Amino acid sequence: MNKNIKRASLSAVAFTMILSGYTTPVLAKNYINSGDNSFDKNPFDTTSMSFSTRNKDRREWYNKFGSPLVYKTYKNGVYFYSPVRPRDVKTGLSNYSGLYENYYTKKAGNVGAWTTSGLLASRSNHNFKTKAKSIASVKKGTAGGFVPSVNMDTTGEFPGKYGEWRYLGYSSDAASTGNALFPEDYGYGYHPHKHPYVTKPWQNSKLPNFVPGTTFDTARPITQSQIDKASAREKDSLIAEKKRFDTKYNLVKKLLAQNPTMTKYNGKSYSIGYWMDRLSLTAPALHDTGVFRGIWNVGTTRNPVYRYMEYAVINEVEQRNLMITRMEVIEKSSGDIVGVYTNNSPGKKTGSVSYRGEKVLYTQTKYDLKVTVKNLNNVATKVPQSVVESGYKKNYNPTTAYPSNFRGTNGNEYLKAVKGGKIAAKGSMNFYLRDIIIPDDQADRSIMLTGLIGAEHRKQQDNLNTDDDAAILPIAVKAKPGDMQMEKIELIDESGKVVPQPIPGEKYRVRYTYQYNGGDIREARYYTATDKDGNKYPVFDYWYYPMVDLSVKSNIERKLPRGSSDFSQETIRIRSQVSNGDKFQFTTKEAVLYENPYVKATGDFEISDSYQRYNSGTDIHTKLWERPYDYGVENLQVVPRTERTATGGKMKVAVSFTLTQDAPSEAIKKNFQEDIDFSVTLDGKTKTFTEHLVEGKNKNVVVEMEADVKPHDWMAATVNINDTGDAWEFSKTENVKANNSASTLQNLSLISLPKGDNYGNNNTSGYVSGYMLTPGDDEWVSNTENTWTQEYRVTDFKGVRVPYQSKSGNDYVFTKYTQKPVATTEKVEQEESYKIQRVLFRSKYTKDNREQVGADANGWVDMLTASKLPRIKAGYGYELKVEVAYKTNAFSTQPGKVDIPNFANRLSRTGTGTSVRPYHVEPNIPQDIFVKVPGMDKAMSVTGANGTVPKLVLDTRASKLDNVEDQLFVYTMQVSNDMGVEEPGKVYVGENVKDGEYQINVWTPQINGIPTKNLIDVNGLSVYEPSLLGDNHELRFEVKGSATDDLVDTIIQ
Repeated sequence: MNKNIKRASLSAVAFTMILSGYTTPVLAKNYINSGDNSFDKNPFDTTSMSFSTRNKDRREWYNKFGSPLVYKTYKNGVYFYSPVRPRDVKTGLSNYSGLYENYYTKKAGNVGAWTTSGLLASRSNHNFKTKAKSIASVKKGTAGGFVPSVNMDTTGEFPGKYGEWRYLGYSSDAASTGNALFPEDYGYGYHPHKHPYVTKPWQNSKLPNFVPGTTFDTARPITQSQIDKASAREKDSLIAEKKRFDTKYNLVKKLLAQNPTMTKYNGKSYSIGYWMDRLSLTAPALHDTGVFRGIWNVGTTRNPVYRYMEYAVINEVEQRNLMITRMEVIEKSSGDIVGVYTNNSPGKKTGSVSYRGEKVLYTQTKYDLKVTVKNLNNVATKVPQSVVESGYKKNYNPTTAYPSNFRGTNGNEYLKAVKGGKIAAKGSMNFYLRDIIIPDDQADRSIMLTGLIGAEHRKQQDNLNTDDDAAILPIAVKAKPGDMQMEKIELIDESGKVVPQPIPGEKYRVRYTYQYNGGDIREARYYTATDKDGNKYPVFDYWYYPMVDLSVKSNIERKLPRGSSDFSQETIRIRSQVSNGDKFQFTTKEAVLYENPYVKATGDFEISDSYQRYNSGTDIHTKLWERPYDYGVENLQVVPRTERTATGGKMKVAVSFTLTQDAPSEAIKKNFQEDIDFSVTLDGKTKTFTEHLVEGKNKNVVVEMEADVKPHDWMAATVNINDTGDAWEFSKTENVKANNSASTLQNLSLISLPKGDNYGNNNTSGYVSGYMLTPGDDEWVSNTENTWTQEYRVTDFKGVRVPYQSKSGNDYVFTKYTQKPVATTEKVEQEESYKIQRVLFRSKYTKDNREQVGADANGWVDMLTASKLPRIKAGYGYELKVEVAYKTNAFSTQPGKVDIPNFANRLSRTGTGTSVRPYHVEPNIPQDIFVKVPGMDKAMSVTGANGTVPKLVLDTRASKLDNVEDQLFVYTMQVSNDMGVEEPGKVYVGENVKDGEYQINVWTPQINGIPTKNLIDVNGLSVYEPSLLGDNHELRFEVKGSATDDLVDTIIQ
């Protein structure tokens, strides 16, 4: 799983310096090469040469490292040939520690006398110092000015240590070239004119610092005239010698311009010629740069002490260097930068590496690799098509620090040439390797992302410092991120148990469960290692599992009575590590009371911003609990079905029906009951009622309504249950019970109806105003008493008041019934009577002969009970009074009920009550009586119904109407008014009426009495079977004293 990754270490940084104060013991002198022209050109690369057999020692030495080649290099402002391989070359010396001169002279010099001996990394190697000369001290031509070195030794005695080596390479004629950054051995406070120089030191082989001069040193000043006069054979030699002289001359001139302190000292001037004779050009002729060496005598003439001085002639303008300043790996989909390599120091081998986010790449995810190349030259690149080798290496081997120039895929590498145009002077260009996809087999491993400037730039001399050509970004790889997926949303009761469905009146929390499926959320941790070349690089160490902020924004809708809603909103947070298969539960804190069984929970999952990729799917999930609850109206009827009236008027009507409640099984188990409002509309008038309902059919609910009845018309009732939405209703099917119903007569064929009832439209009317009947009609029913056994369903219920508030602060009370209601059946014997109690007759004769005819003190004779017929003389008038009594025990014997406050008064609900079904409605008893007297074609009545003569009145003072169970209706004849004097109304018998017995007919209206009696069940339907009441009598009185045979006329006054 862990895969080591190395990166190249920092190498050398180019500075401009002057070196002074060295000694060259005999040992060292033997290994310092003069310009022996021992290089052969490389036919395949014009910027490289190789040691030939003319310099066998060095050829064999460098062959041991893989190659005898030296490469044209720009470093520290100086051009020279270096045996250190460029970054695009795989074989050869990897750094300056293996240079021939550095190895064989490492113990040369009198270390004990050196001023800078403290800079040595080890006294056993005198060619490596842990400091470097500063640019300022070099330009001033002074000693000292040491700064930390940025170059790391990579092999030999000092792996991993920063410092400078004494020698860097060779001039074009193979002369050994020193390092301008190497601190002097002596010389704190030294000045270029501190001590005298040896003139033409290359001619004095006895000097301890002697190094044979180069052809530049021995060249004479040749004039053009000499060339012109020379023979053809000598001419080429003279031209070459002149060129070497001019080269040194111009470099000395540039050196003096670079270091003005060398031209004047203590009032004396020092010319170019002066320095031409005292400085040896040891690394000359490459792009106006070179290294000069002079010999000092720091002793006396008699006792000389010789030390060498080196001066670097630099070229800071023509740097011939391309470098990779930045490399980014970018996730394609998000544009996020995952890892960055940066290097802002020209000549520095490796830069810094930083990571972002989880510090990893994901398999099967597209990435772009962006490599930025900067041209440090003051001219555009020569190569017409710039190339960067870009890609990655799998199974990275830390023993190979540099990316190869391999293109394509060989199983371990994926490198591709990314091409661009010319890079402008001092400009930069971005190279993109698009759509890199790391395969699955690299999960839990590491790879090395690489960028390498193409070799053609070096070969065309666009880029002669390759130390800064490579970008290396080791990075761990893990499986592609997965997704946090919603597993379930659950309803939790107060005990913590999961419930499948909400039950009205219970408190619940909501729990959201998510499961993560995919690569673990983890970050790579790296440690720093050093490869065989001393390069520092990060290596994957272990996986770090961070604590991740997970949250769910919960929004729960609760339905309140009457259709409104409120919402419980909260953010539930968890902080946890996340691995494949982990489950996370988010539970709301508040247990919320739900009066209605409707819960709509929406969870919006969120993860820390830095881990959004692990939640790529849908974030918002909703679950709705909405169980079917339904209320309906059945068996709706208006009772009585027929009332007979000729005049109409206000009447009481019973509306009977069944209220149904369908609730789920889980609610029934919890004894779910509901106090529900409903409205009844009849004759355009609507009243609201409240009933306590249980599951199933709640039969024989009876309410009393008033109607303005019109004669011979019909009317229907409409019942709307839960029309205000106080209770919860929902059905998943279209076949639901009606919440309202209009009464019809379609089921009335199940029972026998009284003859003569005219119902009009049988399909629409539940209540009919029928015609008045008379005793002569076939349909007349003579019945004065009804008795029946009334069966009541009495239900006592008791619950607990649960007050609560909506989120907006409105108060509600839910009655929670935890016990089944106590229901009993009570049977009560009931009766009613409706009869003509007395028919009173009074005449002058009955007043005068009270005892004889059995009259009362006022002369009234009850025609129903008198032993003798009442008498009147012809020519006189008689008075009539009829008493009708209605009596019943139906109301006093029925069980008492306790009504429930309606929803508008819900806060006053106590949770207790008693329902009684059916509950009686008062009977409609018309205030009318019919009397047919002899001699009249039409009967007399109160109302004039059915064409009768309205000559009777209800004596309200004598009547007793306050007690519905004991009512007395007293009817008399209208009073007469003669000249302003009121007289009792009378029926006058004509003077010529002959003696005899005459008949008076008296009858009541036909009434239904108690409309809700005689309840029977017919095929599951509740039916109130009619039993009409009506009374009639044929009574007689005697006329005595008439002289004629026939009754001619009757006068009513």
